[in-house]
Amino acid sequence: MKNLRFSDIALLSSKERKARRIEFHPGSNLILGLNHTGKSTVTKMLFETLGALPTGKLDGWDHTATTCVVLSIDDVEYRVLRQGDHRALFDAEGHLISAATRSRAWVDTFNSITNFNLILSDKSENTAPADPSCFFLPFYINQDGSWGGTWSTFKFLSRFKSPTQPILEYFSQITPSEYYRAKSAKDGFTTTLAENDRELNALRRAKAKLSRALPAIGPKITSADFESEIARLTKEINLLNRQQEELRLTALKQNEALSMVKREIAVAELTLAEYKQDAHFLDRRGLDELICPTCGAEHDESFLGTLEYAEDARSLESTVLRLKASQALLESEIEKANGKRNELSSTYEALDELLQTKKGEMKFSDIVRSLGAGSALDAFDAQEHDLEDKAQSLLSSIHELETQMKTYINKKRRKEIRDRFRDAYSNARGLLNLPSVDTSKYKIHSRPDLSGSGRPRAILAYYAAIWTICSPNGNDDLQPPSVPLVIDCPNQQGQDSNNLPAIVSFLSTRLPSHAQVIVTFEGNVPDKFDRRIELSEPRGLLRENEFAVVSAELDGLVAKMNEALLLSQTNVQP
Repeated sequence: MKNLRFSDIALLSSKERKARRIEFHPGSNLILGLNHTGKSTVTKMLFETLGALPTGKLDGWDHTATTCVVLSIDDVEYRVLRQGDHRALFDAEGHLISAATRSRAWVDTFNSITNFNLILSDKSENTAPADPSCFFLPFYINQDGSWGGTWSTFKFLSRFKSPTQPILEYFSQITPSEYYRAKSAKDGFTTTLAENDRELNALRRAKAKLSRALPAIGPKITSADFESEIARLTKEINLLNRQQEELRLTALKQNEALSMVKREIAVAELTLAEYKQDAHFLDRRGLDELICPTCGAEHDESFLGTLEYAEDARSLESTVLRLKASQALLESEIEKANGKRNELSSTYEALDELLQTKKGEMKFSDIVRSLGAGSALDAFDAQEHDLEDKAQSLLSSIHELETQMKTYINKKRRKEIRDRFRDAYSNARGLLNLPSVDTSKYKIHSRPDLSGSGRPRAILAYYAAIWTICSPNGNDDLQPPSVPLVIDCPNQQGQDSNNLPAIVSFLSTRLPSHAQVIVTFEGNVPDKFDRRIELSEPRGLLRENEFAVVSAELDGLVAKMNEALLLSQTNVQP
């Protein structure tokens, strides 16, 4: 797995014509500001840009804003652009690497650059790659969803089936990612095996019903005495099918042509009627002088002569006569085709008579039914054999994967990591002024659920213990990645003058030394952080004086993204 660092975030609102760029130190960062100055907006936009949607609403925020996060992964710089549901990945020089509108496409892009290869199961037992929300879950304390007793940091995590434990074990390396890939494959085979068993049971029930019905049909009968009838029946049926198809196509074409002719006749007759009305009006007495309503010119000749109405009317009458002749011809052809179709009924009667033919006490139809039942049973047997073979193959694959999964379970290693977690949690509780508790039975995926002002400190102690085991320590070949630790507003539930300084001091000095840390806080903080970012203006996170610079940079990236997305849509095959 790879190490990730945030370099900066740019936020641009074209609607408000404001923007802001905030740079981060690779070490510790403190974002200071009173309520509604945009502290949570900055942290939430970091993750939303990267495809992880934090819980909680941002009042007054322009949700059409464009955001861009510059980050480095193992010292390789990338830019991630987001505008609405569209995201794009660029290299350090601004060259487009990929663009996506669908969340799954972006998940694949994000996982490829971070080497995040955890596979989870959804509620339908289908396997799916873990997304950016899963990647950042252990490392982000969200003001709106992380300070309680449940994992509510990001939206839509519930689409996965119990994701928290595998995520934590993945990042802590208690269980390597290879284990979860094998487990997901095994779960997929198990689901397929269950479907195969249901199909096999249904097949066997249908086969049993058919077998019980066979005595009424009679024993298996030889068709030797009916070979000529079978040949004749086959020939007659094939001929009948060809004739039916030919007549069906002919009738379809003739009826379409007839409908078109009828529509043309109706249009011609309507036009002819309008011509006759105009001619009658223009031919009235008292219209010796005609004045053009457009140009005012006087005409000696009548409009009827000028516009040659009489000639047009004769042409229309000729057209109507021709169309009616075509209509009559088509109706005659359709009548003939219907007659031929009626003649086919006699062929059906002949076939039925053949089926009723008797030789001794046995009808030819009995032979046909007997042969059909036998063929059906043969088909049932073949399908049953295929399903049984498939079940054996699936069971073999499941067994192989279970054996493979056992090789990834190192009990000694698991115990060592859990002991480190429990020790770290116990130590953090002491530094945060919480009473000592027995942590020997604590599980990594079980959050503390206290009440009162002690709960936020217990939650912070729990996360700190998680970060201890989910960060590189240099003592193991299986090293976790280094992911930024983001803590949004740790001053929860009215911490007093003793506990609040303890929280701030803990965040500035007791987190993993190599980790990038971003903390938001209200009020003055005397403790040392590598960079302080002060937000002083209520609802003034974005600035007018930064709009031109940020817009000039992001507009070019947006144009590249939209061009790529448009090209991908035009290349989609229908």
